[in-house]
Amino acid sequence: MEYLNKVLGIKVIYEDVDFKHLPNFIATRYRLQMVSMNEQKMIFLYPKTELEQIEVLKKHIARIQKK
Repeated sequence: MEYLNKVLGIKVIYEDVDFKHLPNFIATRYRLQMVSMNEQKMIFLYPKTELEQIEVLKKHIARIQKK
């Protein structure tokens, strides 16, 4: 994303990774993308439909972090 680099000076690299180890209910609700920002790796979650309630979202993120 050029915006982060231009405005904040943060180098961002996006990778499309197949997250096969995740449960199907997470893969169907979110689009996941591996991202490196200033050499720090993280996963971005993009909801495919309406965003879940915060408690459900916390559980899904915790499940992803375990893997």
